[in-house]
Amino acid sequence: MDDETGEFNSAFFKRTDPETGENELMTYFLNKETGEEEYYSIHFIWESLQAQNPFQISRYSLGIPTIVKQDTAKTHSDEIFRDFIAALVFLLPTVIFTPILGLIVVTSAVILHAWCHRQNAKLLRQGDNSIYYQSPFHTIFKEFCSKCIAEEECKKICKIQNKRYNKRMAMKESLKRVVA
Repeated sequence: MDDETGEFNSAFFKRTDPETGENELMTYFLNKETGEEEYYSIHFIWESLQAQNPFQISRYSLGIPTIVKQDTAKTHSDEIFRDFIAALVFLLPTVIFTPILGLIVVTSAVILHAWCHRQNAKLLRQGDNSIYYQSPFHTIFKEFCSKCIAEEECKKICKIQNKRYNKRMAMKESLKRVVA
């Protein structure tokens, strides 16, 4: 009910679909700006009330920008596995033949990987998303580093949420075109 005029600004009624013959419960609301009636299905209103806001992770919703273009980025697991094997082939002879040198290489690689995480966090705080640091043995460390695993999982979650959000927005746009 409108507070100023005392008129009802919504009503419920049953409508029969001429094509399918199904009964549908409809409602209309008066638009406050134009005074026109806007018709909605009760089923549509119920679904919109039940829908939850998608949880968004701010850093990964846009994706982590890298220096490498997305077209040339490695997406297939075979390519990633080949890089993993290539890094191990480089590292294993060093560890086997000169264990002290191997220990120094592994220690420096771990320190460099941790430094890359700190630099990426610092750049993110400053708002510079154009640079993303990766250590030379990133293909090995990303399998064991908890921060790298969390980043990959967040990217997957954001992809799923973006698909769901875009699908929902497309449905809303199509319903607006139908109603208008």
